[in-house]
Amino acid sequence: MRTMLKTTVLKAVIGGMILAMGLPLLTSGMSQEERVFYGADREYPPWSYESEGALKGFDVTLLREIFREISVPLSMEGMEWSQALSTIENREIDIISSLMKTEERSEFLLFSKPIATIENTFFGFQDRVNFSVEDMANYRIGVGLAHEDAEILEDLYGQVEKVFYSNLSDAVQALARGDIDLIFGETQTLRHYAIAAGFQGEVKPVAPAIVLKEYHYGIRRDRPDLQAAINEGLEVLIKNGRYETLYRQYIHQPSPYLIAQQQRQTRSQRLLAAMGILMTLMVARYWGKHQKMMELQGAYEQIKAMEAVMGDQLDQMKIQQQTLLEKKEQLKHMAFHDDLTTLPNLKAMKAFMTKIINEIDPIEEEVAFLLMDLDNFKSINDMYGHHVGDELLKNLAKDMKHVLPEQGFLARTGGDEFSICVPGIRNRHGVTELAESINEIMRAPRRVLGVQVYISAGIGISFYPADAVDEDTMFASAEAAMYLAKGKGRHQVEWYSNEMHQRLWQRMEVEVDLRKAIFRNELKVHYQPIVSARDESIMGLEALLRWEHPQKGMVSPAVFIPVAEESGEIVALGWWSIGQICRDIHYWENTLLKQIRVSVNLSLDQLHHPDFIERFHETCQNMKVSPSCFRFEVTESVTMANVNETIHRLKQLNAMGCELSLDDFGTGFSSMSYLQQLPVQELKIDKSFIRKMTDKKSREIVSTMIHMAHVLGKNVVAEGVEKKEEVDWLKDFQCDKIQGYYYHRPMPLEELLKVVSANGKR
Repeated sequence: MRTMLKTTVLKAVIGGMILAMGLPLLTSGMSQEERVFYGADREYPPWSYESEGALKGFDVTLLREIFREISVPLSMEGMEWSQALSTIENREIDIISSLMKTEERSEFLLFSKPIATIENTFFGFQDRVNFSVEDMANYRIGVGLAHEDAEILEDLYGQVEKVFYSNLSDAVQALARGDIDLIFGETQTLRHYAIAAGFQGEVKPVAPAIVLKEYHYGIRRDRPDLQAAINEGLEVLIKNGRYETLYRQYIHQPSPYLIAQQQRQTRSQRLLAAMGILMTLMVARYWGKHQKMMELQGAYEQIKAMEAVMGDQLDQMKIQQQTLLEKKEQLKHMAFHDDLTTLPNLKAMKAFMTKIINEIDPIEEEVAFLLMDLDNFKSINDMYGHHVGDELLKNLAKDMKHVLPEQGFLARTGGDEFSICVPGIRNRHGVTELAESINEIMRAPRRVLGVQVYISAGIGISFYPADAVDEDTMFASAEAAMYLAKGKGRHQVEWYSNEMHQRLWQRMEVEVDLRKAIFRNELKVHYQPIVSARDESIMGLEALLRWEHPQKGMVSPAVFIPVAEESGEIVALGWWSIGQICRDIHYWENTLLKQIRVSVNLSLDQLHHPDFIERFHETCQNMKVSPSCFRFEVTESVTMANVNETIHRLKQLNAMGCELSLDDFGTGFSSMSYLQQLPVQELKIDKSFIRKMTDKKSREIVSTMIHMAHVLGKNVVAEGVEKKEEVDWLKDFQCDKIQGYYYHRPMPLEELLKVVSANGKR
């Protein structure tokens, strides 16, 4: 148990005994019989940590030396950092590991003199993140729990996505796995953990020192005697060189005290040199004339030499000052501009919008704000690499500058997001023309670093004061319109309206419910038969996903499929569908449907997912289903993305036994030469052509398409067939297969088996 402090009289007696014995007397008023308790963070290398059952580290060793110097017993205990903070706040211990001085901690702590200067910066893994201050909102940043680093991060960069770790060793492992993008913390500690985890050279700083922090021992606020004693002992260790030895041993660099001492010595040496010259001049007055002149000449030479040295130093100071000014301007530019495109960033756009809103007359004119978000930009990065994506962004920024109105302000406000603010609007027709010009830029095929890239964007438009009261609500209104535009397809433009928030909320509800649908067993696969135009037998099935919501009932695919594609859930839905189809194939093995092919729609994200081919093959093997049971349907837009890679992947599916069908044929831009390259066995005529066959010219178009497909050696399926006259025309045109409500609607497996059984044929 701890002993109480002795009375003042007892301290005086003990002090006299110490003096009589020739031992150092503590001026702090502490008793040498008292035992002091120290709580150390046991996971904070190189400052304090547990190793082989013992506390080690710079903090620990230095404090031992201090208490050995002041001859006071010291007990140490390693604990979690949050526990150490609460324990000293409750006055259960006397000293805590080194920490930064803050107003909150000053309420229950005193602080020793500084014992270390610590750098804080960002660490990344290998070259995974191209660090930029502008992208701070997009990073997942690991920080220590109960550390002040989270507060520093918010003070510097505002609200960012933080992931807390009680142990920075766990944060290093999470960084290596890719769970987080960066760690913000102390350079020496993170380097220690990186080496210990075997990531030396891989976990490394991605920015220079962001902040410098002075660390002190934390001491109970009711123990000023202990504060004075620690400071006395620290001064002794600094003077005798022991502090410097320990600092270099653990931190591997000169201590801040040594650096300050060297700077003082340099100033002293310069002062002594100046005094020496002055003394020389004074002595020279009493020498002979000739000698005096010689000495004066020598002094003059020395003064000239000093002038030259001081002139050089002054020049260096001017250069340093200029460098600092340039860095300040550079930092200012970085704070308001995007590194990649050199366009203004989100912060600059918000500042411009605020300025314009305050300046305009809202009765006479409006401010227009256009927000553009690129479609499937992630897929471009995944397929071609980030260097192609970066170059595409630069090209788009350059092209959009050409259509920007004179008073317009263009910015890159997100990873794949641009925005334009145009003040002084008196006629909204000009805003419509601007949106159309931007869409023309997006529609144009472009070659980027040797790769043919197709891009589109959703554009949302809002106006001040009609749709907003300030820059934030104007941005939010345009964002709501933009999301609605993206939900309607490619190259869409939407103007904000009051009803839009309700529609956006409904879309978000669909996205949230869709994520849960797989686990709640709400999804079903229905099958629509594809029949032979010759004898009307079932030649194949198309698998169609259906969603039965527990409250809303059947949700239309036209509602949830676009949401799935936009949110990325389409990949998960695709894998669920393939798994369910495999189970259904097993179920109908001994029926008339045996060995029938099932057509499955394949999205862009699925086809170009890195492990799609391998995973599909493994799924078929594990479920004992032949890949030849599948016919994958791809649209022309899917095949046009990264043509060479697409053809390679389609050939891999062919080699496994899968057939391939080009869906929505006629709606894209496929040329004859391109169709010849595609390894597809079937062309599927889009239903929009079938519906127009009452018109003679439309029938001729369909007939020509069927003839062209046969010339290319492809089978033809007509989809969306609902009327007998359509069937008759298609048979006359020698169409191979027909799909549509005229023969069969999509149906669940049980109903399909009944239909097949009743007909007695497929």
